[in-house]
Amino acid sequence: MEHIDLCISNYSLNDILNLFELGMDFDEEDMRKAKRTVLMTHPDKSSLDPKYFLFFTSAYRLLYNVFRVRERSGKDKCVDRVYTSSEIDENIDHGESWKGLSSRKDFNKIFNDMFEKHVINTNDDSGHGDWLKEDDEVCHANNRNEMDELIREKKAKLRGLIVYDGIKEMGGDMGSSLTGVGGNHSSIFSSLQYDDVKTAYTESVVPVTEDDYKSRKQYSNMDSYRRDRESASQNYNMDDHNDKYRKQQESKKESDTYRAFSLAKQDEHYREVNKAAASTILKLTNSHR
Repeated sequence: MEHIDLCISNYSLNDILNLFELGMDFDEEDMRKAKRTVLMTHPDKSSLDPKYFLFFTSAYRLLYNVFRVRERSGKDKCVDRVYTSSEIDENIDHGESWKGLSSRKDFNKIFNDMFEKHVINTNDDSGHGDWLKEDDEVCHANNRNEMDELIREKKAKLRGLIVYDGIKEMGGDMGSSLTGVGGNHSSIFSSLQYDDVKTAYTESVVPVTEDDYKSRKQYSNMDSYRRDRESASQNYNMDDHNDKYRKQQESKKESDTYRAFSLAKQDEHYREVNKAAASTILKLTNSHR
């Protein structure tokens, strides 16, 4: 036990699962088992240093947050929900302290100093400032023929960047609740359509070309197409369909679990930053009395 790494930030999801001897598809009973493991490390029961109990508690809390988000995802089948780390845990409200601090004449300086010290940078903060200043991808056409040719070239370029991964089901939230970032575009069924500004300008055409048509099976007429579809229906095997669907669901559940773990770790970081910020606020307000 003394050789265990007690820095929880060094642990991946698989590391924590191995710590509690759990599989990726852990359920409520597995969470009870993990909790018993944590309790067994309590100093009163194990005679271990309290730091081990604190470490296992942190590991369990991460795992529990993953479980909560993943289970909620499974229930909200028809809800257009985007999960954020703020949904995972509740934060202590220091509103009264903030009110007292805001009345000070040097509030702006205090706020700016605290912001620089405690701000949390994420991947969404990078923006497209450098891209907006560039004009390398600006295309000009002098006539209709040149415009058509530019569009064909753009489609071919985008088509070469897209990896086709078969037909997949699509939910109302574009599948971005847990498995993707999901903050830079709207659902295709939304009445308010929006997109990331760079995506809107760089992917302004649908990358479907004549090559897509040529790569598919060709039919001489509608009758041959119908016969082929009827033949495919006759060869349909329900067992194969169920097996494929089960594998897809298992893969999705695993992806959701990894995403939930990422949110849980982000939440741990948020809580630490909030504690530090709250400590600073309380020190300032107490010293000003």
